[in-house]
Amino acid sequence: DDTQDYYEELLGNGIFVSDGEQWRVHRKIMSNMFSRNLLRRTSEVTLSKLEQIASIFLDGMDTETGEVAVDLQDMFFSNDI
Repeated sequence: DDTQDYYEELLGNGIFVSDGEQWRVHRKIMSNMFSRNLLRRTSEVTLSKLEQIASIFLDGMDTETGEVAVDLQDMFFSNDI
């Protein structure tokens, strides 16, 4: 099929363009990456990091004007986030 050949050239022969046994193998590998515990832990870490970022912005906020002054370069290159 021309469409499958096109997508295989674009995406390789991974889960999105494979069928049959090859698809089952890819699906089995991918299913382990989306376990409930892994997704829960990922969301916990993401929430923690977002709270840290919000804290940095709130610390840099002028309470009278609501303007925020934050050194983004320092924030991006720090090991704290």
